[in-house]
Amino acid sequence: MTKEPRIVNPCTLRRCTRNGKPRYNPAMKRMLLAGLAAALFLALAGCAAPRPSRVPRAAEPRVPAVLAALDTSAPDMGDQSFSVAEAGPSGVVPHENLEGGIWVLFNKPVVALKTLAKPAASSPLLAISPRVQGIYRWYGSRLLSFEPKGQLVPATEYTFTVSKSLQSLEGDALTGQTKFSFRTEPLELVSVTPSGSDVVPEASGEVIVTFNFPVDLKTILPFIRLQAGGADVPFKAARPVITDRRQLGPYENTDRIVSLKPAKEFPRNTDVKVRILPGAKPRPENYATNVELAAGFQLGALLLKRFQELPLLLDHRCRSALHEVRILQLGARFLDVPIDGLQVLVDPLHLLWHIERLADLHEHLSARDWR
Repeated sequence: MTKEPRIVNPCTLRRCTRNGKPRYNPAMKRMLLAGLAAALFLALAGCAAPRPSRVPRAAEPRVPAVLAALDTSAPDMGDQSFSVAEAGPSGVVPHENLEGGIWVLFNKPVVALKTLAKPAASSPLLAISPRVQGIYRWYGSRLLSFEPKGQLVPATEYTFTVSKSLQSLEGDALTGQTKFSFRTEPLELVSVTPSGSDVVPEASGEVIVTFNFPVDLKTILPFIRLQAGGADVPFKAARPVITDRRQLGPYENTDRIVSLKPAKEFPRNTDVKVRILPGAKPRPENYATNVELAAGFQLGALLLKRFQELPLLLDHRCRSALHEVRILQLGARFLDVPIDGLQVLVDPLHLLWHIERLADLHEHLSARDWR
């Protein structure tokens, strides 16, 4: 068996051999030995002094939003009296997320930085009503904050009061305003179902009213009005019967939904409106609305417009006025609708429920000769 010749790179041969013998580079040898010595030194140093394990840092407390705009270092107030410089929040705030919490900023230092107390569940310096669970915390020497643990109650007015016995580090008595307040968002009407401008009577037998948060039936019912054409319609109110979880939409239960069932059918071609009168409260302990809330729908307005345009549509497609009249006559007979000449004597909506059937009938009759 013939041995395959070995392929040798001439360039490599010239660099690595001399007269067929390996060639060693003294400089390369010294660099290699120095590298091995350095690696050995680092390994021995690591064994002699092991690196301490990293201790996880504790989570820093959430800083109130006010710190982004206010400097908590004590300013030079001169001879001014000790008082509350700013306090918040104010106005209307969301109940689900009170960003920044409740805070009071004084114009002079109250506590020494080296004696700052740890966060506490209560404080004799700041009272909040209604009571809320949370943490009181000092940020610097002048800013006292309260961070609630959970959500606040909607449609509620909260009051926070600074103790009048509070003194500054210099011993000055507290002066000026010490009582502040804010509100969570008021009651709102989210939706009324059915909705739109072409609602059929069959879909209006139950009106579903949805609010932005839970409501107590006994508290809210005296302020609900159901109207058709501007006239009050008697109704029975209850929680809706849920047969499918999808009926609740994004909500967990029916505590924010009210079902209104009118005592009689709404007149056709009329506006139906649900009104929530001023003074409505979701629950007895909440504050009342100061504006009226309203939403509604319209029975058959769009369908009536289509009915009024139907003769023009038929005329466009038919060959004569007589053809149009006979189409309407046969359509009326097909739908058991009485007619008189060119005028269809019937509630237009009754015919409109069958527009598709009438269109199919028109397609069928158009192929015949009615002359």
